[in-house]
Amino acid sequence: MAQMITGGLAARVPANMVGDSALGVVILDADQRVVLVNDGYLTLFALDDSTCRPGTPFAEMLRLLAERGEFGPGDVESLVSWRMLSLSLRQTMRIKWVRPDGR
Repeated sequence: MAQMITGGLAARVPANMVGDSALGVVILDADQRVVLVNDGYLTLFALDDSTCRPGTPFAEMLRLLAERGEFGPGDVESLVSWRMLSLSLRQTMRIKWVRPDGR
């Protein structure tokens, strides 16, 4: 189930973007910790609420995905570090890859 958002962030995020959207949405705070993950994201990456609780460092989620092979072959820490660096530099990442299940 999608996490609830409250306070100032809720006023800035369209409700339909996060709740019922088939798109995967994850919202992070300034410290790159999870604020919200919607059901689309959980489904897309076969994650559960316990893996993506608010406050979870996004790097932990990426590490789990890298360990599963979601980002292809390579050193897990390098794959995670590259994504976290891009995030910290606020770079747009447009990546296309074949998932381990062939999708």
